Amino acid sequence: MHVGKTGLVKIRLALPDNPLKVWEVHGGVDNATVIQAVRLVEQHEAAIRAAWERIHGN
Repeated sequence: MHVGKTGLVKIRLALPDNPLKVWEVHGGVDNATVIQAVRLVEQHEAAIRAAWERIHGN
């Protein structure tokens, strides 16, 4: 998830049978910001997934 001044981008992490993808976009988020958010999540996906698993379990 990416929260900006103008809105929110929800990004679903990749699953074995589905790639990482934009799930929802809210507010006045432009395409460049959506792309930036996706790239940020891609760069940190392993850490995000590890944190998610610590909180929620496998």
